[in-house]
This record gives sequence, C-alpha cells and structure tokens, in this order.
Amino acid sequence: MEWSSLQQRLRTRMAGIEMLRALAILAVLLQNRTSPEFGIDDPFARLWALISGTGWSGVQLFFVISGFLITGILIDSEGKPGRWRNFIMRRVLRIFPLYFGFLAFFYLLLPALDALPAWLESSRSQQIWFWAYLVNWVQPYTEGLGFGHLWSLAIEEQFYLVWPWLVILLPRRRMVALCLLLIVSAPLFRILLSVYDPHWVESAYTFTFARWDALALGALLACLLRSEPAWQRLRSWVWPLFLLLSGLMASQLLLFHEFRAVTGTLGLLNQTTVALWSALLLILVLRVEAPQGTGWKVRLGRLLMRIGKYSYAIYLVHLPIKIWWIDAGHAWLPSDFPVLGVPAALLANFFSVLLMSMAVAALTWQWLEAPFLRLKRHFQ
Repeated sequence: MEWSSLQQRLRTRMAGIEMLRALAILAVLLQNRTSPEFGIDDPFARLWALISGTGWSGVQLFFVISGFLITGILIDSEGKPGRWRNFIMRRVLRIFPLYFGFLAFFYLLLPALDALPAWLESSRSQQIWFWAYLVNWVQPYTEGLGFGHLWSLAIEEQFYLVWPWLVILLPRRRMVALCLLLIVSAPLFRILLSVYDPHWVESAYTFTFARWDALALGALLACLLRSEPAWQRLRSWVWPLFLLLSGLMASQLLLFHEFRAVTGTLGLLNQTTVALWSALLLILVLRVEAPQGTGWKVRLGRLLMRIGKYSYAIYLVHLPIKIWWIDAGHAWLPSDFPVLGVPAALLANFFSVLLMSMAVAALTWQWLEAPFLRLKRHFQ
C-alpha cells in the first residue's frame, strides 16, 4: 500500500477492523465455553476443547485494536480545540450507556423484581468492583464474581483514562519509547507474578500492568503507520514476521496440545506473541474494502462486519445467555442429533448462543447505543 493511500485509509472507517472485531468476539465465545461439557471421550469434543482453549487470543486482538484506534484518533486530532474533552465524551457515549445499562439491569432491576438469577446472588456484595471498573484487580482471588468476563473492559477503561494525557503531552518519539517499554515490561511482570506466588498466576492474566503489552503494541502501530520512514521499513517485514509467528503458535499447539495465556513459561510469553501477531494481522487487513455486490463471499463479509459492529454488546451479554442456555438445561445434546452426535450438538450450542447474543445486541444497538452515539456529533 502506498503512503498516501495508507494515510487516507487511516482516517476512514475501516471494514477490515470490523471483520477483525468479529473474529475476536467469535474467539471469545469459544473460550468462554459456549458449549456444554458432555463428559464423553469423543475425538471431535477433544478437538473442540483444543481450539476453544486458544480463544483467549480474541481479547488480545481486541486490546490491539483499541490501542491502535484510540492512539490514532488522538494523533490525528492534534492541534484541534477541545481535543481531550471531545475524545473523553465520545468514549463515554460509546461505552457507558450499554455497560452501566447492563449492570443496572442485573443488579438493580432484577433484584427489585425478585428475579435475580441464582448464579448472581453471591456477586451482589462484590458488584462495586464492576461499577468502578476495577474488577480485574480483585478477580484472581475473589470467588463468586458472576460477570468475570468484564475484567477486560475494566483494563480498557483504565487505559482510556490515562493514555490520552500521555499521547497529548509526550512528543512522538517518547511515545514510541514508552510503547516499547510497556511491551517489554508486561511479560516481565507476568513472570514475576508467577514466581512470587504460583497460586496467583491468574493475576498475570487480569492485572493491568500484566496486559498492557497488547494495548501498547496497538498504540505503537498507530505511531509507526503515521511516519513514512517507519512505514517503509516496516512494510517489508510484515508478511515474514506474520508467517513466522503463525508457525510458532501452531507448532506449540501441535507439540503441547495447548496454547495457553498463563500456563508455564511459554504461556507467560504467549500473550505478547499473540499481541504482536494481532498487530501484524491488523496491518494486513487495512486494505480490506467493504464488501460490494452479491455472492457468498460478499454475504460472509457483510455478516462479519455486522458481528463486528455488535461485538461490544455481544461481549457483554453472551455470558448470561450462555449460562441460561446451557447451565439451565436448554442446550442441545448429542442424542438430539443421532446421526452426527457430538459434533452437531457442539456446533448447535455455539451458534445458538451466538445468534441469541446477536439478537440482543441488535436490540440494544437500536434502542440504547445508537441514540447516544448520535450525540457524538457534538464532540467532533
């Protein structure tokens, strides 16, 4: 991609980003067990477990995208009046209505109606951590939190509060140096946490300073792509590095039959590996155009863009939907598919949860998110 075309693309809504969000949320749904454990020894079930065990990489992809987009927005708004205020208000309008609406529904409305699900009862006394966006700091050693998946949103919100000031105050070269420091320090923090107390290894998964390498890689990419010399040096290395990292991750999966985020020394480094892989993938999809015309490829592209558009809401609602669908006994069983058995049941449950999550997300988009997003025109 030529330099001028790249700069124009960076200032438009990129179809490739929406598709990457779709891939990220699909990976998260796999990771969060959107299918029941049948308790049988089945080859397809083992393969499903192996693949779903890599789904944590979807959160890393989300982090890289966030760091890339947020830093790019702040860089491109340099010199404009109300830079910090407009950025914060646009983030508030995008994030807060759905997030706090979600919490209010489960922790205020349902208890008032005496309809709170039993699996959330134990988390009512801990709900302050969700409201304050601090759950990622207490999750490793607090049981019964209920909405454990909200730890990643807490990290992103902490990032949104601090990072804009750094981008505004620091020169570009110091920003690049800071990004490199964060990228190197995160795996070191994860190793130190693991050495300090192996029982707290989950803290290497949810503590902010152990996860800021992905956000920093996205931010570094936003800086580099706005420098023509940096882009010229980077472009020749994208494909070789992407293929190398893909091979390393696939080899680990085949050799050890797992690809974990905090298991052993490799696991503690895997988060940074996946973040770097995600950054390279992001570069590769920058040139992807919005699908036009007809055909199954176009329909698939549009479907991915729709999933990407709803990915924030899907992330929020998929866990309670999954628990209702599977743990409450509504799930498909292998006996419901006598010919295909386990494979059909696993796939049917996954797509059932996905489709229900998308349906809820479409409603929240129309009635909650879109009205607030229209207010962003006041904070250009």
